[in-house]
Amino acid sequence: MSRWPQRRGTKPAHWGLRSLRVRAFIIAVLVAVLPLAMVAAASVIESGVGDRLRVAVDAAARQAAANPSELDATAQQWEVQLRVVAPDGQVRAIVDHHDTGTTSALGDVFFGPDGAPTLAEFDAELGPLLARSPFVSALAGAPSSGCNASTGGRLLECHAAVPIREGGRVVAVVYAQDGSRRAIRALYDLRYQLIKLTLITVPCAIALGWWLGWRMVRPIERLRNQALAQVDRLSRGVPLELGRRDEFGDLTAALNRLIDEVRGHAQAHEAALADLAHELKNPVAAIRGAAEALQDRPDQVERTRTLAAVIEDAGGRLDRLVHQFLELARAEAGLGGEARESIDLVALAGGVVDSTRTDPRWAHLSFSCTPMGTALLTGVPARLETALRNLVDNAASFASSRVDVRVSVGEAVLVEVEDDGPGIGADELPRIFDRFHSKRHGGTGLGLALVRAIAEAHDGRALVRSEPPRGSTFAIELPREL
Repeated sequence: MSRWPQRRGTKPAHWGLRSLRVRAFIIAVLVAVLPLAMVAAASVIESGVGDRLRVAVDAAARQAAANPSELDATAQQWEVQLRVVAPDGQVRAIVDHHDTGTTSALGDVFFGPDGAPTLAEFDAELGPLLARSPFVSALAGAPSSGCNASTGGRLLECHAAVPIREGGRVVAVVYAQDGSRRAIRALYDLRYQLIKLTLITVPCAIALGWWLGWRMVRPIERLRNQALAQVDRLSRGVPLELGRRDEFGDLTAALNRLIDEVRGHAQAHEAALADLAHELKNPVAAIRGAAEALQDRPDQVERTRTLAAVIEDAGGRLDRLVHQFLELARAEAGLGGEARESIDLVALAGGVVDSTRTDPRWAHLSFSCTPMGTALLTGVPARLETALRNLVDNAASFASSRVDVRVSVGEAVLVEVEDDGPGIGADELPRIFDRFHSKRHGGTGLGLALVRAIAEAHDGRALVRSEPPRGSTFAIELPREL
């Protein structure tokens, strides 16, 4: 076997249930066999309809005969039609609550408006009540029930007749009826034709499902292989190509944008590491040189002090550089592990300005802080203080006489730090927040990069504007607390 790693993205396609290809195939086949499934469901439904109707009309008739005054409530409870009929055939009362809504609408869908008769129409076809055997049996004192089907079997009607007795004789008969429009029966009656049709459509569905699966998965596999091939040559990769103007084309464009962003970040990190190595060389070389000189000349006290001062200065610079680099790494990671709390940015900015005003390095400058409202937001106090301090220190390093800090509140909280220094050239503005880009004497080049990272970790942004030679204004914009 080759010692080189195998190229990723060349494995055969998956054929499990999670595969889009398999899912498309299954859906196409299921759609083809759906009519047969409905026929099977129809047989189950049809097998119990008659029994349910018979039970309902029989129970309703007996309950109404026992309590004729509650005729309406009984008909509503069992959803049937109830009639109280005298022995001579005269209808004394009629209440109709049999279900005609959903079932009737379903029948219209399958048969059309005139396909299945209504219960009233079918009852008229059965003839007068006096001639019906259930009614005759009830007049004789024997309850009776049964079911009838209309021509074509499109309506199933069930009935029950129960006598009402007073003083041992029959004074009336409760006649209960209910019907079911056998809409689903149409499919059941066509089951053999549907089986023949399914034998034709299933092979077509298999072919269609296979084609749909191939059309969906093949472009994704191409994108996957191209994307994985980019991993090994990310810094010099070429855009993904699919040549389509549909959703897959949109996906290709989105992936290309993602690859560009990843490539840009990778290059930025490579440059940052190179810059860091370069910046660390100077203090490390100074420390090593001073240490070697101390070893060579241990008898010269003054020189020893000088070299010790060089070592201390280089070590301090190295310590600050490493500390700021670690802070930058945490901020760029989003400060996810640090607790956030409600902060008054006006008070925070005022504290930073007050402490900077007492710094002997900036004794020749005047500092001011102008609040414009209450600036409450949620964040990490120590990190936001670091960002503000870096902005104020940076402004003080270039200012001629003053540094002004303004805190304003609108849709967001805006902190502006303005100086009256020489300003920043237009060619430098796009790189001003980059790592190790600094014109400040003794600076590490990480301060403004840290400001931007902290702002973005708080869902904000860092801004700058400058009009040389009238100074510069740096700002951070942060979402305020609602």
